[in-house]
Amino acid sequence: MRSDPAPLGRDPVEWSTPGWLSASLYAAMEAGFGHSRPFGLDPCSPTLDPARAPIWAERYYTRAEDGLTQPWSGRVYLCPPGTGEVGAWTARAREAVRAGEAELVVGLIPARVPARWWSRDVAHDAHFWFLHGRMRFGTWVRPAPYPAALAVWGGDRGGFDRASFLESLRGLMIGYRRQRPPLMRLWEPRQGAAAD
Repeated sequence: MRSDPAPLGRDPVEWSTPGWLSASLYAAMEAGFGHSRPFGLDPCSPTLDPARAPIWAERYYTRAEDGLTQPWSGRVYLCPPGTGEVGAWTARAREAVRAGEAELVVGLIPARVPARWWSRDVAHDAHFWFLHGRMRFGTWVRPAPYPAALAVWGGDRGGFDRASFLESLRGLMIGYRRQRPPLMRLWEPRQGAAAD
């Protein structure tokens, strides 16, 4: 990847998850499941080489393998390539969990609340939290031109402790607890219960 950001208005092909966030996610996954296990799949990896991949996973798909069309299973980490494709990836995450293909999908996605894909795939089907500030992805010098969010689809089976997962990410996110700033909200997916 280049060290310099793409010209304003153009996205790089791949956004590599920053190392500091990867480490926080591993700790959160350990807290959420009570044992350390890497993610089972990274369907948007910039490389198939585990030593160079930004996320530890048991399997990787790159652009060449087209992770959208490949089978997903277990715990999936998602950092979609390029913002123009995010809607296809969030739809795949939502459907993989609904169909029981994936147990849990954790996605680092643009916080584009007005986007059609956000309403369709995230707002009512995932738990999501906004990250503080703008992310610096991979070797890019400048931060992304938009804020980021962490979305979690699924996690309702397999003993996932969402509260412990979130507590271990304290300080990275806005809206991770009930005591939140008035304009930020922790959204819970539709499950018949009324939102507060």
